[in-house]
Amino acid sequence: MNFNANNAYQLCNWLDTSSVFPPATPPSGWSMVFAPAFNQANYAVILQNTQNNNQLAIVIMGTHDRTQIFEDFKIDSPGSFVNSSGDSIIT
Repeated sequence: MNFNANNAYQLCNWLDTSSVFPPATPPSGWSMVFAPAFNQANYAVILQNTQNNNQLAIVIMGTHDRTQIFEDFKIDSPGSFVNSSGDSIIT
């Protein structure tokens, strides 16, 4: 799959509009690699493309209320991302 911005939006929308936390089933074409075991609507999941096992997607829950808006602005300086495989992350 040639992953593009539309695909990214669809995955984010799937997570943000899910009625169950964490979602019980992944979107079509993806399998769930990781989902938190707790029931809290503020987390991330990791999905794997069912046709390309080398393609993973980290989908992060979006902002839902005023408290989360303030939390979003309080971001410490993260360390650099280490791409150990050397493959492209997003093109």
